[in-house]
Amino acid sequence: MGQQILLSACFATLLLALVARGDNTKFVDNVDDMGAGGMDGSPDFVQGDASQIPPRPNAGAAPMGGMKMSVPKLTPEEEHSTNLPAGMACDACQAVIFQLVEKMKARESKQTSKERGKPLRESQYLEVLDSLCSSDWSGYGVKDIDGKHMLSGPGLSAEGHMSMMYGGGQWPTRLNKKCGQIMEDMGEDELYQAYYSMKQKPSGINPELFCKTILSDCKTRNKEADKKKKSKTKKTAAKKARNTKEEL
Repeated sequence: MGQQILLSACFATLLLALVARGDNTKFVDNVDDMGAGGMDGSPDFVQGDASQIPPRPNAGAAPMGGMKMSVPKLTPEEEHSTNLPAGMACDACQAVIFQLVEKMKARESKQTSKERGKPLRESQYLEVLDSLCSSDWSGYGVKDIDGKHMLSGPGLSAEGHMSMMYGGGQWPTRLNKKCGQIMEDMGEDELYQAYYSMKQKPSGINPELFCKTILSDCKTRNKEADKKKKSKTKKTAAKKARNTKEEL
């Protein structure tokens, strides 16, 4: 008799668990709309709270708390091209520099007490930089924020924005290529020196500032600096013109 009661209780508990689980089940009418990761570069996963996925058409119920969240609709370039979509260079640069900082910190934590605060030896920072572009980029993807597609992932402002993220697909490849481009443009020694120099400042390393002042990937956001640069160029040209006239 006791065993029957125990089995009945276990069955009831299992049934309740299955019913509760059904409340958060993701329903997708068209699997192709979600993207199946593969050689064509389509996204491998959609990241977000299942309870906040928009209901199916005519489902009637609104997402939890009345919030409307949708999976970003990618352009053909965003979905299939291995090139970084236009307008995402700044965020991609910040993602690379964020990974650079994390890896350097991990290596610096292994320094001896006598080495603390001093630059890494060449062999040490080259070891870090050699592995930088093979970082795990799988946590990055695109989010639709206020109608604009933004790169999201560790170290980026969009990561904290409550929105569905389209990840996988070509994003790891794009970030790997961006990392390689930065390494090629700057060189390993110069990149480390820039990192160490900014690290010594009271404000420390800021990936966006690094990409704006050192790599110029975020230069479009620094409008004031662009104005000063244009003004200086015009003044230099005018001065040259005056000197040329005087010589004639």
